[in-house]
Amino acid sequence: MTTVGSHLPVGRSARRIGGFDAGELLSLAERAAWQAASLVRGTGLPLGVRRKRENEGIVTSLDRVVEECIREEILAARPDDCFLGEELGPRVGNSGVEWIVDPIDGTNNFVTGLSQWSISIAVRIGSQIVVGVVHLPATGETYTASVGSGARCQGVPISGREGAGSIGDAVVATGFASSQAARFAQLKQLGRVVGVVRDIRCHGAASLEICKVANGQLDGYYESGLNLWDVAAAGLVALEAGVELSGAPWSGSGTLVAARPHLADPLRRLVDPVSGG
Repeated sequence: MTTVGSHLPVGRSARRIGGFDAGELLSLAERAAWQAASLVRGTGLPLGVRRKRENEGIVTSLDRVVEECIREEILAARPDDCFLGEELGPRVGNSGVEWIVDPIDGTNNFVTGLSQWSISIAVRIGSQIVVGVVHLPATGETYTASVGSGARCQGVPISGREGAGSIGDAVVATGFASSQAARFAQLKQLGRVVGVVRDIRCHGAASLEICKVANGQLDGYYESGLNLWDVAAAGLVALEAGVELSGAPWSGSGTLVAARPHLADPLRRLVDPVSGG
């Protein structure tokens, strides 16, 4: 399998990818997400909040429990698949299918009781993301996509093609890293953006921000320092909704930018002046 940060081209086929049924993979991803959400709602376990290494944010005991639940559900159905999760690390298989999982995206929101956190599950075949599910347990919202078949929220097709006509009218979201050094660099980006766009939002979960662009609730989103599990599922939702997506870790280099097509270049020029042209 390819490694985190590799290029992830978008496929054009609709349902069968490399001999696999994307619809079946999507159903399994949805089932695993809902199973994990039920576990979170029903658990009596303490959160067990602790700092990650080198003060890189926080993690809870439930992060690992949720990922184990998803992993067990998926591997029970597909024991030969690969698995890449934020908490448990990689699991090597020989089927050619890899599951990419963020058990709790938006941990700070989760810990403080805010509703803006998600469970994200994506499927990669070779170098191609073919399925994505982003589920918000606190609200019940579920975003889904399979390559070539469009994106949906609660089963209803969504599109990120309407909205602000120019970057000056755009409402753009961003997020911030845990480390102080990274935040200083991100503040410089914010300074370039905030003086141009209509307004800035920060919901604290990359997957949610990207899905909001896909659903037409935001005009754009950017953030640096993300990991593949943060964006794999939501990235496919965005692309299938007609959103333009570029930058690491999805593909290429520079800051990840998700925006309506006519706003993508202007936003990238603001956040990455050198690479953005």
